[in-house]
Amino acid sequence: MTSGGEARIARQGILLVADPTGREHCRESAVQRYFPRTPDERRVLEALSMVVDPCSIATGVPLGLAEMGLVREILVSGGTATIRLRLTNPFCFQIGIISEAIEKKIGALDLACVIEVDPSDPWSTELMSQEARDRLRSRREAEASRDALRRPAGKATAPDRHPVG
Repeated sequence: MTSGGEARIARQGILLVADPTGREHCRESAVQRYFPRTPDERRVLEALSMVVDPCSIATGVPLGLAEMGLVREILVSGGTATIRLRLTNPFCFQIGIISEAIEKKIGALDLACVIEVDPSDPWSTELMSQEARDRLRSRREAEASRDALRRPAGKATAPDRHPVG
């Protein structure tokens, strides 16, 4: 346990921060996007914008970590960038891929990299940039229109269910 009461678990270069106390700070941060305070933090955030969330690729709208609202905080000190992330899902199995991509981008800035992930810090679409939400909405509307055109007249929109025998 740290002095702040957080249990820290190091695993594969990622620092997972679990908050067994269930403090309310996580709920407050759910509506706050991160904005860099220094030129170094801006450089790191720009690099993180080039790391695409693998799940966003599956939606057909590839989005960077920053525009997804997954960056909680960046601290740059003594040649090390500490990046605090939130996950879209506390059971995200893509964090290994994401962390490897982050380490490459931050390494290219000649900075060491520490990644902290707090699985209890909730993510919501409110954290996404407006542009990212608009792109995702446009993609969904286009898919809905395309699906409507493909559907035969009078066909129900819900998938047919097979009777259980």
